Amino acid sequence: MSFMSGVPPSLVMKKDLRPEISEADAHSAFSAEIVKFIDQVTAGTFTGFDESSTKKILSPLLDAMHLEGSYALKPPCYDHDLINRTDDPTCGHGSPWNKNYTQMIMGGKFGNPNIKVVNDDNFHLVQTINPVHLPEVDSSCDNSVTS
Repeated sequence: MSFMSGVPPSLVMKKDLRPEISEADAHSAFSAEIVKFIDQVTAGTFTGFDESSTKKILSPLLDAMHLEGSYALKPPCYDHDLINRTDDPTCGHGSPWNKNYTQMIMGGKFGNPNIKVVNDDNFHLVQTINPVHLPEVDSSCDNSVTS
């Protein structure tokens, strides 16, 4: 809230980021950018905003949103009862985080390199109760695998 003025609400006081510059310096910096923006717009020389620092700051958040399969980035594929389509880039099949990381984190590495786990996460509406969406273990084990 350092670029604003007045007494902040109690929740802002408790949760807001701590400023790196004084309130007066924040007001000066913010107002200088506003003046520069208005000057460029009125002169017809405004070419756009420099988004490089925004991309740098937000990239970890966007990476996390991609890994979770955030519905804010693309809607889920709610078109099948159990297994959503995987060939449509316009909707999310499941969480890439679950598919690529959770089993290794929770189960660890196997001592045998022939053992592989493939996790196929699917998005489903929370109110969907039939069919039941519980984990399923499918095995393709045969007797030729030795430890």
